[in-house]
Amino acid sequence: MSNEQEADGGFVAGPSHSNTGDETANRRGDTVTVGTLYEAIDRLRTVSSYRAAVDVLVETVTSVLGLAQTGVHRRDGTGLVPVSWTNTLDRKLGEPPTLGPDSQAWSVFEAGDPVHVDDYWSETGRHEPDATFRTESIIPLGEYGVLLTASTEQAAFNDEDREFLEVICATVVDTFERLDNETALEQREQQLDHQQTQLEQLTETVQTTVSDLSGVVEDVSDSTGEIRARAADQTETSRRLSSEVASLREVVQQVSGLAENVRESSQETLAAAETGQQLVAETERGVDEIEAAVDDARARFDELLGQIDQIDRIVDRVDDIASQTNLLALNAGIEAARADDADGFAVVAEEIKSLADEASEQTAHIETEATEIRRLADDVLSKLATVTDRAREGQTRADETHDRFEEIVRQATETTQRVDELTTAAETQTSAVAELVDMADDAATVAGVVSTEVDQIGDAVARQRDTVERAEQALGESTVSVATDPTESSRRSRRPEGRR
Repeated sequence: MSNEQEADGGFVAGPSHSNTGDETANRRGDTVTVGTLYEAIDRLRTVSSYRAAVDVLVETVTSVLGLAQTGVHRRDGTGLVPVSWTNTLDRKLGEPPTLGPDSQAWSVFEAGDPVHVDDYWSETGRHEPDATFRTESIIPLGEYGVLLTASTEQAAFNDEDREFLEVICATVVDTFERLDNETALEQREQQLDHQQTQLEQLTETVQTTVSDLSGVVEDVSDSTGEIRARAADQTETSRRLSSEVASLREVVQQVSGLAENVRESSQETLAAAETGQQLVAETERGVDEIEAAVDDARARFDELLGQIDQIDRIVDRVDDIASQTNLLALNAGIEAARADDADGFAVVAEEIKSLADEASEQTAHIETEATEIRRLADDVLSKLATVTDRAREGQTRADETHDRFEEIVRQATETTQRVDELTTAAETQTSAVAELVDMADDAATVAGVVSTEVDQIGDAVARQRDTVERAEQALGESTVSVATDPTESSRRSRRPEGRR
């Protein structure tokens, strides 16, 4: 084995095989020991794991060829990983690495043909003057890996050695295939055991199902008559419901007509209320005008009373002047009597007295008229006050009437809205009633169909029970057949021991 092979080929740490002393002294000669080969073949026939077969291979090659530098690599992904080798090789190379795709061992593995190198130091095409080993044989182990065995001597392997290596490696490959077959057979037996268990469970489940189904069939048979009777009742109920729904439709239509009448009445009430509001507003304006006129008349009468008071003062003054004039006339008469020309002066005095008396009479008459005017004015003021009170009461009543009309308008508006909603609801209800009628008819039809389908279901369940019973019988026969299969019993009797 060359240094290059040591760098990329070596072995991983693993179980070591005893091999001491010089490798030349341990060789048994140039002739292959046939007895050792047969012994190895017998051992390979009984191994129960891949690792045991590899150990037998390494021990046999080391024992027969007397070479301490022997190891086996198995394929792991894109590399060849060492699984068994000699202690001497471990001491000489240390922990060997995995062989990669660029190694000679990998090329042998992929090609499937063995490679024998007699001398790395001098062989053309394989010249490696610094190689640790001079002789090396690399034998493929099928799809499992390769065997590598080397020597520090030149041409350490003769033709018999090479034939021995190829025969023992071919035997190991057969052993690997046997182990594969046994593994597959064991897995198949496990699958058969699992299938047998599942089949038994399935048979038990089917038996339980058939028993349950029989009970269900009986229950269905008992229930069929009851369901049919209920279906008939449902048909009759649906018919009665259809008749009642038709009556309900007429009621809904009547409600819709009444709602339309109420809507029209509400609209008329609303119009009358709005007209009343307008009249009340005009009345309020009239009352306001009356109050304004009364206030104006009261002011005029107040002015008239003031003027009457002034007339009274003037009359009092005139009456006072008349009294003084009468007094002067009297004095004038007295003086005329004393005077020589008494007649003329007396006439004048008499005339003055006459005028004074007439003035007194007129002032008395004026005073009487003023008193009457004052009385009439007071009476008018009293009536104006009454009118004012009545006007105020009218204003209050008008306000209350206006509020009432507003309430009537609000209620009439709400009534109209409610009637519109009622009309819409009635229309919707009419549609719903129509759908209900259709549903009642459909229910009656479905009830008739249900009765027929119940009979069909009973027949189907009975047929299903017969089918399941036949399946149960077939499964029972299959279970007995598998359990008593002599081939299966023979295979199980040859089952190998468990592998590590």
